[in-house]
Amino acid sequence: VSLIELDIGIDRKKWYSHITIGRVKDQQILKLSNFKVDIKGFKVKSFELMESTLTPTGAVYKRIDSYKL
Repeated sequence: VSLIELDIGIDRKKWYSHITIGRVKDQQILKLSNFKVDIKGFKVKSFELMESTLTPTGAVYKRIDSYKL
């Protein structure tokens, strides 16, 4: 039996893996006319591997692991 035959509501949209480098929570920042990101001198000291699950009320995030560099 295949998943399609079970008719369980499979999401058929094409999936693309991606990496989110950062998020802007304050949308007003994006409305500034001279908004620029300067990455000179930007140093990564750690990062977190996250999982996101989309729900009708928004994404739910779960930390999988943390890495110190």
